[in-house]
Amino acid sequence: MLISFFLWIAAIFAALILMMLVKPRVTRTTILISGLFTIACGSFFYGYGYVYTAESGALAAIKTVFSVIRIFFGGNSYEDISSAPIFSYTSVQFLFWLLHFTGTFSTAAAALSTFGKSALRRLRLKFKTNEELSVIYGIRNETIDFGKKLARHTGGNVVFVGTGADQITVDGLQEPSCHIRADGPASEGSSAFLRSIGMRRGQRKLHLYCLTDDLVDNRLYAAKLLSALQELGVHSEQTALTLQTSEQLTVNTLQASEDRYGFGSVDLLDAPELAARMLMLRFPPYELLSFDKQGRTRDMLHCAIIGFGEVGQAVLRSLVMNGQFEGGSFRADVFDPNYTRRMGKLKVLSPALTDAYDIRFHESDGRGTMFYEFLAREGETLNYLVLCTGSERINNVIARELLPCMQRLNIRARLCLCDRETVSSIIGNNSVEKYALYDPAVLTTEALDRRAMMLNYGYCGNTTRSPREEWERCDYFSRVSSRASADFAEAMAHMAGLDPKQPNPNWKPEAELLENLAKTEHLRWCAFHYAMGFTPMPEEEFDARCRQFTREKQETGTGKIRVGKDLLQRRHACLIPWEKLDALSQKERAATGRSVDYKQLDRNNVLALPVLLETQKG
Repeated sequence: MLISFFLWIAAIFAALILMMLVKPRVTRTTILISGLFTIACGSFFYGYGYVYTAESGALAAIKTVFSVIRIFFGGNSYEDISSAPIFSYTSVQFLFWLLHFTGTFSTAAAALSTFGKSALRRLRLKFKTNEELSVIYGIRNETIDFGKKLARHTGGNVVFVGTGADQITVDGLQEPSCHIRADGPASEGSSAFLRSIGMRRGQRKLHLYCLTDDLVDNRLYAAKLLSALQELGVHSEQTALTLQTSEQLTVNTLQASEDRYGFGSVDLLDAPELAARMLMLRFPPYELLSFDKQGRTRDMLHCAIIGFGEVGQAVLRSLVMNGQFEGGSFRADVFDPNYTRRMGKLKVLSPALTDAYDIRFHESDGRGTMFYEFLAREGETLNYLVLCTGSERINNVIARELLPCMQRLNIRARLCLCDRETVSSIIGNNSVEKYALYDPAVLTTEALDRRAMMLNYGYCGNTTRSPREEWERCDYFSRVSSRASADFAEAMAHMAGLDPKQPNPNWKPEAELLENLAKTEHLRWCAFHYAMGFTPMPEEEFDARCRQFTREKQETGTGKIRVGKDLLQRRHACLIPWEKLDALSQKERAATGRSVDYKQLDRNNVLALPVLLETQKG
């Protein structure tokens, strides 16, 4: 009895340690292996012992079966078989008691994982401070699916905060790393909630995802949790925020800066922007073009967008940003019978976009005569077609009607469907490749931020600060700009003939290739800024800002103004052709005394490709 008691204590303790330290799938595998080991070794030892001591083979077999079963409940029959010669060896006795321990451990671990799951979850959540902690504010089917993927993606714990979780939702969260909190401290984002989930100063990283449909509530919860984090003294670099909100809501009070506490990383998104990001990640336009050995293309990226609501406008901006390549051309045809009544937001947020690029609007939907006449007339040049009607059902109806016509007209454009929940593409012989929007590949920005951090460091020039310190000094827009450049690394690798998964660390492009890739980077940079609402800075304004810089330098010893960039008015002097950058650089050097070479900055981004590609983005 004493041996059985100690076996149970040791087995329960070992099971608890295992479940606290390793992932659930490893625990299940360990239980299976220990159980099989117990059965195999137990059958051998007891079978041998009973054959030696029992009066008949049948009786030995029966006793062996019952003795092996007893092992799993902490029992043993050592006294019945101890007279067998093999048990005179110390090593055999060690193996004999080891199999009793593994049997008891299997039972204890299985029982704990089945009946003590809730308690184990709480212990795992609070004390596994070496794992990343993700808090998702907002419980619905999309966020539940995302949270389960996120737990596998990060290997850490995911806490869902919200009310109204029905039984179906709870049943869908049986994974040990996922937790639901609907209590007051969690809903208020208080310091008591943070302490209950093991959040401490310097001990673990926390990524907050505010993903409810109420954009104002998302921001309020982020602000409350930020206040609680500050109360606990949690370092900014331990935290990150992904906030579903509108671009018009400022993040100045949420992102950390040199003189203000905040989240170490902030990423804003809404459903339309998220759909566009996923579309570019999964079905990038560069794959549809051909490039020569010097990184140039002669192809046109010709896109058609059906539907011009919020999703369609986000897709247009993303296609413009990801569709500019040296030597090629870009065109987008937008079909929506009500586009004039829907594009007010685009005109405000991106006022120069439709003037800077070849974007043509048609008062027709995806089932009208005008659209099909367009396909018959110009479908041969079309290579990217996106259905963005705002309804997955209508997208599917149009796609079903469209496919046979595309085949009849021999139109080989990539057909994509995009809505607020999924993006998909119909490829090959009508096979479908589909992705949910709430995916760690898009919503976790750590890998992308490491890329962006290195790019930003290159812009900083000679500095005594580390890449992270320079990154922490960046305003939100500068981080978004660096992320957009980093996100384009796979396209650059494709043009350069580099393997994005195994880049050559010693890659040194020839002069012509480097120049063409740098030109593409400038085209991409301009497209990003036009899409983000920037307009070219008039020459007289640039001159006035140079004079202001000189006055500041004379009065204070240093000029702080960025002469070529007005973030408040969203104007930039670099929104000019590549050929004019040298003259602009020379003019700014003369005015400020700073070492400025805008073309070289684009070249530096290209030369950083091997380092950027070492970090996979999704």
